[in-house]
Amino acid sequence: MSRSAPNTLFTHIEAFFTDYLPMQRGASVHTVRAYRDALTLLLRFAAQRLGRAVVSLELADLDAAMVMRFLDHIEAERSNTAATRNCRRAAIRSFFKHLLRNDLMHAQQYARVLAIPAKKSRQRPATYLEADEVRAIVAVPDRRTTQGWRDYTVSVAPAPYWQRPPKSDIDDVAQQAERHSPARAVRGFHRCAALVDPHDGADLGLHVAVLERHLLAAAEVIPARL
Repeated sequence: MSRSAPNTLFTHIEAFFTDYLPMQRGASVHTVRAYRDALTLLLRFAAQRLGRAVVSLELADLDAAMVMRFLDHIEAERSNTAATRNCRRAAIRSFFKHLLRNDLMHAQQYARVLAIPAKKSRQRPATYLEADEVRAIVAVPDRRTTQGWRDYTVSVAPAPYWQRPPKSDIDDVAQQAERHSPARAVRGFHRCAALVDPHDGADLGLHVAVLERHLLAAAEVIPARL
C-alpha cells in the first residue's frame, strides 16, 4: 500500500477534533479529552515502535496490526483493564470511521481496524441494600437531638434533590436558590451546600419542614424570594 502524503494524518486529526467531534457529533468536552488521550497514546506507541518521531507518522503506519499491538500494550504493560482497553478502542474506532468517510482511497486499511473486536470484560454485579438494611440505617440517628434529626433527614431525603456544589459558598447557594425559586437553599451540613424543592412531593416537603424546625440552630436556611 502506498504511503499517504506528508501531514495528511494530522490534517485528519485536526478535522476530527475541531469539526467532527464537537460540531457534527456534538461530543462533550470530556469525550473530546478522552479521545484525545487515546490517540495521543496510540501515536506515541506507533512512533516508538517504528523508531521515528511522532511528527513523521503517516496514515499508512496506523494499520490494524499496529492498533492491535497498541491495545495489547496498554493492557499488558500499562496494567489497563479490559474495560479501559475497550474505551481506547472505541476512541480509535471513532477516528477511523471519520477517516473512512473522508479518505476512501484507504478504505480497506480502515475497515480492518474497524473490524478489531472488543474484548470481553467481567462486569461487576449491581449492589444494593435490601429494605430491612435500609430501615436499619435510617433507625441509627438519634432523633432526640439536633444532629440526629439532621442525619435522619439527609438519609431519608431522595438523593436527586441533594446537590453539593463544589467549592460553593453561601452567596453562590443563595443565587442558585433565587434562580430555582421556590426552592430553598440549606447550608450547614459539614460546610456543604444543598438545594431542595419543598413543593416536589409531600415527603420532601416534610423533610424540609424538619430541617427548618430542628436544624435552625445548626444550619443557615435562606428562603428564596417568591
